[in-house]
Amino acid sequence: MHSRRPLVYRRLANRKRKAEERRAGGLPRAARKPQESLLRGHGPVLAVQACVELTTGDLDRELGGVRAAMARFGLKEGWIVTLSQTDSYKVPEGIVHVVPFHGFEP
Repeated sequence: MHSRRPLVYRRLANRKRKAEERRAGGLPRAARKPQESLLRGHGPVLAVQACVELTTGDLDRELGGVRAAMARFGLKEGWIVTLSQTDSYKVPEGIVHVVPFHGFEP
């Protein structure tokens, strides 16, 4: 059943909600507070980045993405999935594992 509020009001409310989500990094309300959302089962449990090959030029970008997700959601481990490389990096947020796609088991 539709709300009794006029359509214009619903559209404005929806527009306001989407703007708030963009300001919060594009995340829905449930994921804005990592600890609460993880306890409720609404937040991410893995930080995974994928690339074909991890080169020196790509390392900062790929690690930066995983580190940002780890920091945002309070995760202690992250993964970079590649075609065939294996490595690990100790970062302030925890540890980032570089694994080949066929060996990816979080």
